[in-house]
Amino acid sequence: MEGLRRADKAWLELCNGPQREPPKVIHETSAPLPLCAKVYDAVILGGTLGIFHGAALALRGRRVAVVERGKLQGREQEWNISRSDMKVFVDMGLVSEAELEAAIVSEFNPVRMGFEGRVEVTTHDVLNCGVLPAMLIEAVKQRFLAAGGTLLEGLAFQEAAVHPEGVLVQLQPVRSGRVPTGAGGAGGEAAELQTVSDGGSSGETVALAAGVLVDAMGSFSPIARQARRGAKPDSVVLMVGCCASGLPPAPAADLLYAFTELDRARQLQYFFEAFPARDGLTTYMFAYTDPAPGRASLEEIFKDYLSLLPRYRGVDDLRGVELKRAFFGFVPNWYDSPLHPVTSRLMHVGDSAGNRSALSFAGFGAMARHLQRLTDGLECALDGGLVGRGALGLLQPRSPAISMTNAMQQTMGTRAHQDFDDDIIVDYLASSFSAMRDMGPAVYRPFMQDYLQWSLLARIVAKQIASSPGKLLRMTLFLRSPAAGAAFVGNFFGIMVYDALYRLAGLVGPAHHFLLKPFPALLFRWDCLVDAFKYGSANDYVVENVSSS
Repeated sequence: MEGLRRADKAWLELCNGPQREPPKVIHETSAPLPLCAKVYDAVILGGTLGIFHGAALALRGRRVAVVERGKLQGREQEWNISRSDMKVFVDMGLVSEAELEAAIVSEFNPVRMGFEGRVEVTTHDVLNCGVLPAMLIEAVKQRFLAAGGTLLEGLAFQEAAVHPEGVLVQLQPVRSGRVPTGAGGAGGEAAELQTVSDGGSSGETVALAAGVLVDAMGSFSPIARQARRGAKPDSVVLMVGCCASGLPPAPAADLLYAFTELDRARQLQYFFEAFPARDGLTTYMFAYTDPAPGRASLEEIFKDYLSLLPRYRGVDDLRGVELKRAFFGFVPNWYDSPLHPVTSRLMHVGDSAGNRSALSFAGFGAMARHLQRLTDGLECALDGGLVGRGALGLLQPRSPAISMTNAMQQTMGTRAHQDFDDDIIVDYLASSFSAMRDMGPAVYRPFMQDYLQWSLLARIVAKQIASSPGKLLRMTLFLRSPAAGAAFVGNFFGIMVYDALYRLAGLVGPAHHFLLKPFPALLFRWDCLVDAFKYGSANDYVVENVSSS
């Protein structure tokens, strides 16, 4: 379990170690850009999800290089996503329908969210497809290469200098051998790195020049760490699990299920997920908390998971169960998200930007949700030379819908030195889901998919006030945080304002486009503003006709 020990070491260092100023890996200079043999419109650091952004740009004729520290190959464990969310990959030409179908290796219904003995909500076609990353990434990679893209494997980002004419990116070759791909679950997988593409095999630093540098290196990207000045995450999701055969077939997938009260010894409330996989059943156990000294180790949590798994799956013990793959790690979350660039010609995407829900921690789904918008926006920015901090920052605007997930996460997790009743979290959540169930799928389906719309939140809160005011008061006392209450109220009204502004923009949009067409910079800013209102109020949600129960 070397991977578990590595992940545990990183987790405990985060909890117990002092906050340190990270090294400065990117800076601006007024000096001219040195001559460079390899010049691109965009250099994307981080290949696992960066290859999707790279392929989208390359298919539009852009010169793109994607840099991956290891060998670009997706993990063997499925990503779970809704079929409708993957339509964008076909629409943008990243894969064919046949390639997408081949990558979908499992599909199941119904899916459930619930709390044992309290309430269950089931629906269909939400995160019900298991996609094999290795197959999907390979298909997108081939489309990227066929479109003229450059893939640089076995190269680690070292530093970047932002010049007036472009970014000079320095890459350091990684020695051949077992190199973490970063794609193998939270703990990482290792792959044999056979070759280094397009230079660097001699051990010399590789230099690239780009119009824009795209950081897709994940939550602990060195560039993102510099931007956050080494600040600890405000919260984390601790996650362990495995894919195993020999467990009873699952009658439904679980998106969120709890059957235990808060573990007082660990000071954690455990939740479970379960998804049928091509070679067994994948189960996860996770908990929301903060990275404070004295937190339980991942190894301790993994032992809890193994002890609770028989009860969760309705078996006496784990005899006859064969472990295929194990997962362990933590997903950090900062309230100051999405992250804005610290220099010009820099853009964060995916987990590096923090542009995802703090509840579902679904980086792949968030990438799919924003891929079209970010590709369109970056192309316009490159066309118009709009590569300053302010302009590129408009592509990752503040979002009250994302900020609301941060506020809501506080009702699902624990914080250091906090007094609590053992059942307070599941009791409150059961009350919330009971209210959503009573109002039907038009309310709970968007919530299950991380679309926090103002009208739905208003109905849920009103229902809880009418039916369970005591539980709302109890949770408020549990939080005991004026900041948490202010964040919830502020984001609630923020979503409402964004919703109203998006609807207003829809009325005046055609006139604005006509008037601003001669002024590309103003049109770019207008389009970014409308997108901010749209996504910040979850108005990108598409209503689907599905059966529910």
